[in-house]
Amino acid sequence: MKVFISKIIILLFIMNIICAQSYSGYSKGASSGCRIFGSVIDSISQNPIEYTSISVINSDGEVTNGGVTDYEGKFDIVDIMPGQYDVKVEFMGFSPKKISGVRLSFKGERFKNLGKISLHPTSLELDAIKVIDDKPLFEFETD
Repeated sequence: MKVFISKIIILLFIMNIICAQSYSGYSKGASSGCRIFGSVIDSISQNPIEYTSISVINSDGEVTNGGVTDYEGKFDIVDIMPGQYDVKVEFMGFSPKKISGVRLSFKGERFKNLGKISLHPTSLELDAIKVIDDKPLFEFETD
């Protein structure tokens, strides 16, 4: 009986190890395309900027791939076909930045690290602000 229980425990342990292995798509040779990665920071505070939009634009001016930065300001865009691209980085309240001439190929540079991309804060000047308040048709009051 003890042998049977120990065999079951060993079997469960092995199954646990096998199930714990996850496929991330980044094993060597597992990705079907090229990859662009880097991080985005605020030029003044040097803090990472979360949810920054990253667009990979082909030579026809079409967005072919893209993503957003995580809470550390990092991005990792995968499954990009080989070619030459422009990368546009933009976030509300900051001037957009365009990185031109990013070349990717299976034989040459398959992975491109854009490093730290620094965005500069921008502001909008308004001539006037007009506040309009409409009175509701129905008003609910307590008796």
